[in-house]
Parts: sequence; C-alpha cells; structure tokens
Amino acid sequence: MSAPTTALAPTGAREVPSRPRSGHLHQIDMVRVLAFSFVILAHVVNGVNDMADPDVAAVSMSMHFTRSAFFFLTALVLVYGYRDRPSGVFSFWRKRIGVVAVPYIVWSAIYTAINAPDATLGDFARALLQNLITGGAMYQLYFLVVTIQFYLVFPLFLAVLRAMRRWPVLTLSLAIAFQFAYDSFFSIQPAPVDGFLGEHWQVITSVLPSYLIYFVIGGVVAMHLEVVTEWMRKHFWAMLGFAGAGLIAVQINYYANIGEGMHPFTASNPLQPSLMIWCVPAVLAVYAIGVRWADRRQPGSVADKVLQGGTLRAFGIFLAHPLVLSLIYDNLLGQLIGSFGFMGATVIVYLLGVAGSVLLVELLRRTPFSTKLIGRPSAPLLSAKAKSTLRSLGGLKPTA
Repeated sequence: MSAPTTALAPTGAREVPSRPRSGHLHQIDMVRVLAFSFVILAHVVNGVNDMADPDVAAVSMSMHFTRSAFFFLTALVLVYGYRDRPSGVFSFWRKRIGVVAVPYIVWSAIYTAINAPDATLGDFARALLQNLITGGAMYQLYFLVVTIQFYLVFPLFLAVLRAMRRWPVLTLSLAIAFQFAYDSFFSIQPAPVDGFLGEHWQVITSVLPSYLIYFVIGGVVAMHLEVVTEWMRKHFWAMLGFAGAGLIAVQINYYANIGEGMHPFTASNPLQPSLMIWCVPAVLAVYAIGVRWADRRQPGSVADKVLQGGTLRAFGIFLAHPLVLSLIYDNLLGQLIGSFGFMGATVIVYLLGVAGSVLLVELLRRTPFSTKLIGRPSAPLLSAKAKSTLRSLGGLKPTA
C-alpha cells in the first residue's frame, strides 16, 4: 500500500496526514487497550475489596468510565467505517453479529457450567437461556448483550446520524437530555418491582438505552472525525483538565450522597445521572490520549508492537479474564491479603490477572476453536521466526 499523502495546510497551521479510507485509526488502538486495562482493574478492585466501604466504592465508581469507553468505541468504529458508503441491513447483520454472538454464546455456556457444576442438563439449559437473554453468566458479558442490541439497530442509528449530520450539537443535546431523564428515573429508590418497569429494572445494565449517550457521542465523533481529531490535538491539555474537573465534581456529589445516608452501592451505581459529569469527559480525554499517541507513534517500535499485540488480544482477554481472576481468588487471595493487605493484594491480583489472561488467550489462539472462543483466526503454534530459529539450532536449513 502506498504511503499516506499529506494534505495542504495554511502557512503556520499543523499539517494533518490524510489517509486512505481503508487505513487504520491508530488512536483507536490506544483507546481500546486503555479501556480493557482499566476494566480488569475495576473488576479486581471490586473482587478483592469490600464494596460496602465508601472509599472503595468511590474508586470503583471512578472506573465506570470503562463501560462508557467501550460503547463510545463500538459506535465510533462502526459509524466511521460505514458513514460514507451504503450498508445493506442484512449484509451488515450477517457480517457483524456472528463475530460477537458466537463467542458470547460459547463463554456464556462456559461460565454457566462453572457457576452451576452440579446442575442437571435441563437446569443448565434453562440457566443458559436466561443468561443469554440477560448477559448474566458472568459480570462482564452484559457488554456483548448491549453490543448485539446496537448491531440490530445500527442501520437505523446510522440513518439518523446521516440525517442529523449538519446538527451535531442538537444531536448531542437531545441524547444528553434523554440519558439524564432515563438515568434519573431508574435511579429513584425504591426500585420498581412490578410490570414492565420492574422487569426492565432487573436487566437495566444490559439494555441499550442505559448507554445511549455514549453510542451517540461515538457516532457523532465518527461523522466529524477529522474536525474532532484536529480539535483534540489543539486542546489536549484542556480535555485532560475537563476530565479531571469532572472526576472531582462526581466525587464531591458521591460523598455528599453518602453523608445523607445513601448506601455506597447505590451512590456509586453506574446509572447515577451525575456520573455523566465524569464519564463523558473521561471518554473524550481517553480519545485525546489516543490521538496524541497516534501522532507520536514510531511504527515498529517496542511500544507500537505492544499496543498492536494488546489490540489483537483485547477481546479475548475481556472474555476470559474473569475465569483467571476466579482461579486467583480461590487459591491465592486470602494469603495475598494476609501478607500484603488489601491494597497490595489488589496490585498483585491485577498483575497476575493480566498476565494469566494474556497467557490463556495465547493458548486459545492456537486451537482450532480460536474464532469461536475469542473472535480471532487461529494462530500457528510457533511463529515463522521461532520455526526458523529451531531449524537453525537443529542444523536444518530453513525452508522458504
């Protein structure tokens, strides 16, 4: 592929590399790896520590931006890929849904079996069906349920964004108003227990409307990607400051709610409307970090290779890391807390969880079931370089 050309810019303005439509958005790699790294940390914080502790819940709440980043990223990538070309509804569904649905079904079955090892076949089938509908087999799988819902409505979503392309501020304002009203209604305690609202409440974290604002932000950014990206370049530090101010504001609101007697679990709920004050700027700040990385990356450098490797394995790590963490909790957590305290145990479990998840994904990639397990084609057991090294060590001439 030919090298990207450089767009002409006015004298003194930053020259922005243009790229073919088939090119790769390197800032997305950074956003994806940061989001997946922090979601594992969030799960470790929740798994190691006492969530009834207000300070622990405050830390956990601050990492809710990871789910926002996931949905922002999902919409950005899809809308950017389809914004200027026609997309047949059925061809889109056929291409996209299976990539997510098959690993979702497989891992739901795995986690359902692990959680109920003594269940009869009938009980297992009923539990699996329920889990497939709600994403309840394991705590991270709601993301895939929401993603599949988004894929189902994506043709309509894209049509609306195209129609509203000239009015991005109005589009975002309407989405923010909807999200605030929706979150405010379902944050009211006590929760509804009867009828449609009661049923909706039971699966509130697994339905598309709970995260609509982040899909819309991702879609609007994609529709105006070149302008937004250049704006992020010029206002990088302002974006970080905006996110920092949002974090301070949401923490002040959280501790005010605690002071009024609200339980930490309720005060840190991901559907608290006040969380938008933090999650919206946090997601945009992460994207700004990705833009800065893309502008400064050195192709082929160690950092670039690590990030590309993380991107390649991120989906598999997301699916598999609860399995690794559960093994650590069952076999090591008590000793780690006793020896290093909760903070030390959190750090150690996180490092072990990441390393173990990467290792597990590497093993799964080298099985015939890689596509069904982690959504990636199978990799050879040994790389070409490793095979060449082994042949050399064995005195054999490498084959072409």
